[in-house]
Amino acid sequence: MVTLSSDTAVPFAVKLSPVSASYVPAGSVARVVLEDGLGVARTDVALPNEVYSSATRRGWMQTASGKSWTYRDRTDSPPGGISRLVVRATDRYPNQPGGEVKLTVSGKKGTFPFSDINLPANVAVTLGDHAAAYAGLRTESAFTALDCAFNGQRTQLTCRR
Repeated sequence: MVTLSSDTAVPFAVKLSPVSASYVPAGSVARVVLEDGLGVARTDVALPNEVYSSATRRGWMQTASGKSWTYRDRTDSPPGGISRLVVRATDRYPNQPGGEVKLTVSGKKGTFPFSDINLPANVAVTLGDHAAAYAGLRTESAFTALDCAFNGQRTQLTCRR
């Protein structure tokens, strides 16, 4: 088994629909669940809902274009090892409800126990509480083992389609 830790990353890209890029994550919870291929939750964390602060070194920031929000945690112990979540509009009219967004989750300074036998790694993200999940602000990746690969040093696992 390979344990990913220290400054390694586990990026995912999934699409969530329907949601508007005008969705404001600061002020509501974002929940990230990282599962192995057997459905065992390896990380289950609710990211703090605050605006980014240089004092706390964590929180949500919006780009100047308004097309994306990024949660960053630059502390020594990000919750569940999740150091970044990007919610980026991918459609032509980002401020209209029902558009698609791309989510990218990165983990650093955490431990993510994955090996070839328990791939694929999958992620579920909920933007908000249980009511938001029922309203459709929840998505799950559907990676297969062939979609996931370790780097040469086996310190980074990347899953993409």
